[in-house]
Amino acid sequence: MAFFGDQKVASKISNPEVVAWAAEHPVEMAILQDLASQRLRRVKCRPSVTLAVLLQFRLIDGEAAREFSEGLYSGAGLQSGNPILALRDRLDRIREGKVNVSDRDLIGYFVMAWNHWRRGGNTSKLQMPRGGAWTRESFPEAV
Repeated sequence: MAFFGDQKVASKISNPEVVAWAAEHPVEMAILQDLASQRLRRVKCRPSVTLAVLLQFRLIDGEAAREFSEGLYSGAGLQSGNPILALRDRLDRIREGKVNVSDRDLIGYFVMAWNHWRRGGNTSKLQMPRGGAWTRESFPEAV
């Protein structure tokens, strides 16, 4: 599932459409219920964005997503260079600076951190692509 979407398309989703989607996706609903019962509010990001991203990560690799989420929630044991720590730091700076950041940008930071972490890479910073805006080509795909 790709996260990059056209922000100019404004679609209204009705309650019956949401109910139908939930009925057709029991696995996703179970994951969402589990995630919603966790410590989403500890992440300095809109809960809806955090929930959407963590759902996608769980669908990719449930066990890895649980480990990633735990680091994101608590920060315990994260060493310098850990991509999860880089994400926590980036979200802290956004919140403290009261910077208005789009959902797309936030999702991009989450996916960058996830991909670095999954590959065993180190990073101390998560930055926008050159030019300062995501494109379909530059937006990271969660692996």
